[in-house]
Amino acid sequence: MVDFIRTWSEKTGLLIDRLLGWLELSAGKFYDWRQRYGKTNQHNGWVPRDFWLTEEEKKAILNFASSEKSVGHRYAPMGAGSSARAARKPDVGWRGFSFSCS
Repeated sequence: MVDFIRTWSEKTGLLIDRLLGWLELSAGKFYDWRQRYGKTNQHNGWVPRDFWLTEEEKKAILNFASSEKSVGHRYAPMGAGSSARAARKPDVGWRGFSFSCS
């Protein structure tokens, strides 16, 4: 959005504030975006980590995935929830399938 507004301001000679008014964007929001421009988007949420699973859970997931080859990698998480062979935490989701078998 910052590039779009800058480009059209330069091409047309219109002030940035005029374009912002037409787009119904506040000047404060635009200048916040401009200040953050080029920086990584940071958040306060948790980042998934490998240590959230115990070694036993990792082995159970890998064993289940290798024993259910006909299911395919996209359907393994659905089957894992209904099988007694897969011991995993309910909040693990797709993260449990991200490690290698070696």
